[in-house]
Amino acid sequence: MNHDNFEIKKLSKSEEIISNLSKSKIGKVFNLVMEGTPYVNIVYSGIVGSIEKKKLLLFLDAWMNKKIDDRFDENDHRQIELMNHGILKSLRCNKDGQIQQIVNILNWKYQDEIESFNDAEDLINIVSELSGNEARVLERIYAILKGKIAVEEEKKSRASRSQITITKRGAIYVSQSELESEIPAFKERLDFFLGRLEGKGLIKEKSVDTYDDLNNEDKKYIVTFTGNMLFQSLNNEKLFRK
Repeated sequence: MNHDNFEIKKLSKSEEIISNLSKSKIGKVFNLVMEGTPYVNIVYSGIVGSIEKKKLLLFLDAWMNKKIDDRFDENDHRQIELMNHGILKSLRCNKDGQIQQIVNILNWKYQDEIESFNDAEDLINIVSELSGNEARVLERIYAILKGKIAVEEEKKSRASRSQITITKRGAIYVSQSELESEIPAFKERLDFFLGRLEGKGLIKEKSVDTYDDLNNEDKKYIVTFTGNMLFQSLNNEKLFRK
């Protein structure tokens, strides 16, 4: 097949990525997964469409940039299975930033920072399904809670801490009125997005019985274990950088 006249628009780094793949573990595994069909042909043939080709290259480029190959065991079935899941979900993402975050999650799991492969798979699923608006609301929730936790921790001690665990601090929450103040453009639709995030298991409405004030009409939310784990895995990066 002659590739001389084939062009992939906006992919100036594609040849470099493919060249690096030939020396990588993921390249070898990817080749085997495709039953012997060279991954170069996967990228340059009609097996996947032009949009999917771009997404695949973005995934592979992010993988190589984070040097995940150094931690990837091509003989570990679970690692291979999770990598394949990450690739398939990346091909269905609408935003480049989602693909970057899927790679971040894989990187965190291969560093044993995520307890189980099932947890990592759940996080990949969540990121691939988040809309840009949902991501923005979730980021503001986390930013507000993180700020409150930092204040509380500073009151207790000035000792350094390596990680914030929101779920262990049930008294710290973000109210809907706080969010409306932070992102006023979302005021009319905030109930909808909060419901979507709660449905994905990332936040949870704080029980009315545990409110410490009389303004029970102002809904209050805490971040769940899964929501906190998602942010930890992103290493302080925004959910969708692009």
